[in-house]
Amino acid sequence: MTWNPLALATALQTIPEQNIDVTNSENALIIKMNDYGDLQINILFTSRQMIIETFICPVSSISNPDEFN
Repeated sequence: MTWNPLALATALQTIPEQNIDVTNSENALIIKMNDYGDLQINILFTSRQMIIETFICPVSSISNPDEFN
């Protein structure tokens, strides 16, 4: 099966135990995990891969961002 945003969104929304909000477009999917502090996961679909990203923590919570990097 080839995954695309619509197929993955449909699959995720069929699992009632998951408390998530899903927003999809032609090439991307945004998942908000309500039970995990509204953690947002962004999924970008290309012809060969899915790129998944999320925030580790907000920059405002890091006292010295230059040292963090």
